Amino acid sequence: MSRTRNIVVDTDVLRSAGDLGLADSRPVLCSRFLTAVLWGGYGIVLTAELLAEWRRHRSRFATRWLRTMFARRRVVRVQPADSGLRARAVHLSLPRTLIDALLKDVHLVDAALAADKLIASMDETTRSILREVIGSGECQNLSDLCWVNPERDDVIDWLRDGARSIRPFRLDVRPD
Repeated sequence: MSRTRNIVVDTDVLRSAGDLGLADSRPVLCSRFLTAVLWGGYGIVLTAELLAEWRRHRSRFATRWLRTMFARRRVVRVQPADSGLRARAVHLSLPRTLIDALLKDVHLVDAALAADKLIASMDETTRSILREVIGSGECQNLSDLCWVNPERDDVIDWLRDGARSIRPFRLDVRPD
């Protein structure tokens, strides 16, 4: 049996998870993802910053889900690694709005680097910025990060297949 993989889950996924909506609505897709994480035996990565953010923005569904993850001892607390993004951000040739967007989610990257390099977030802006930064030759230490979006990507099959770092989700691969 392979060891459990641990995923950094962004607050936007927790906040959006709920029981209501149409079959392909954001709340349903996020709820399905979190449920698949739970039943698939995965762990979640937690830093002090992530926990504080989760507490401010969670839904009722996410509150129950998080309690269950804690009860099953599937929460891995880590000290975030230093990706170097905060220091390098001021030197990137990007508009200030994109740098601000990147800095808002650096804690996800730092947490992922301290664990299994897996991030689940619906923030396509940050995902694109990271791909651009890595593609330009900056921050090569981030090239093997895997970023999935429960609203857009086929995350249920990805989880069933072991949450491996596959080409479409790697940040060093530009989408077609």
